Amino acid sequence: MTQTPDGAGNQYPRKGYGGAMMPRSAYEVGKVRSTGVCILLAIVTLGIYTWVWYYSVHAEMKRHRQSGLGGGVALILAILVPFVLAFLTPAEAGNMYEARG
Repeated sequence: MTQTPDGAGNQYPRKGYGGAMMPRSAYEVGKVRSTGVCILLAIVTLGIYTWVWYYSVHAEMKRHRQSGLGGGVALILAILVPFVLAFLTPAEAGNMYEARG
């Protein structure tokens, strides 16, 4: 990844999509998790890793947007009514994309 400074001293890494430049705040949302590893961990831990995943993802989204469920509420929902998060997680992610433009 090539780093190029802008006039204000911020670094703008070149991402894909034809070398389009993106400011740091646009891509520093959270950790990218491998789908295969997540599925494997969910199977090996008998589903407990899904709770960790929901907590982590929702905590990162709340940290990025300063709104949303947050990790604690997502963990409680994952334990009590996990099917609800199948709808809330993509809705929150969609709201993040919509807010970004």
